[in-house]
Amino acid sequence: MKKSRLAVIYGKDEKTIANWVTRYDETGGYQRRTVSTTRTFTTAEKTWIIAFYTAQPLSFLDEAKSAFAKAFQKRISVSHVWAIIHDHGMTWKVLERRAIQIHEEDVCRFVRELDSITWSQRNVVFLDEVSFDNRGMLRKRGYSMKGTKLIFRGEFNRKPRVSLL
Repeated sequence: MKKSRLAVIYGKDEKTIANWVTRYDETGGYQRRTVSTTRTFTTAEKTWIIAFYTAQPLSFLDEAKSAFAKAFQKRISVSHVWAIIHDHGMTWKVLERRAIQIHEEDVCRFVRELDSITWSQRNVVFLDEVSFDNRGMLRKRGYSMKGTKLIFRGEFNRKPRVSLL
């Protein structure tokens, strides 16, 4: 069958079909070339990331990236952090809260997260009545080993709802 006919059948350019045929003649297969990536991180650095998530399972990937850069003065991508913890067997899970105690540091963390947003006029919303409770401030997911539950325990201390008018 001619390449022009194959191009019409597959909806591709004739040059694309020619490249496919050339690849098949050279390699004996149709797959693209696979490139193996070499990991540049030592076992100690990978162990540090696992220990970081074991101690702080509610941390986001970019927080682990920043902490790694501080600890080792070495850059790491968020996707590489994810690959390391995923290869170790950690997964992203819904957090099961047994009892909640809001600490001042959680409030400060929430404010820092809000401050990191570059606000503009498009973000402004006018509210005539709003109330706040802990549900928006607390993280709901984290990383833990496959087959285990991610449980957060703390003292139970219900606080009154705060309403701003």
